Amino acid sequence: MNLFFVQYREQTVVEFALKNRDLKFDLIFLDGGHSYLNAINDIINMKRFAHMNTILIVDDLGYPEVRQAWNDCLKANLITEGLIIQSKHKNWAQCRYIFNE
Repeated sequence: MNLFFVQYREQTVVEFALKNRDLKFDLIFLDGGHSYLNAINDIINMKRFAHMNTILIVDDLGYPEVRQAWNDCLKANLITEGLIIQSKHKNWAQCRYIFNE
């Protein structure tokens, strides 16, 4: 299993991707910034590390801007709706990327 962890202070997803063009993951867990721009860029940019069966987990849907980014990706047919987990302290979605091949 391949594991990947991004710390924004060290490198961005795009910088990592340039050095690891062929790397693919079975599970991608996004727990990034809570602004709309950070969230939508994370979802879009991490697709390059996904394959048809990759499970994508988007954390922090309780933040309105993260939820809006997730909703916009759904509307753009970038990801599937999947499973949404909501609890008192956490809200996240389990979904997959859509590949048009």
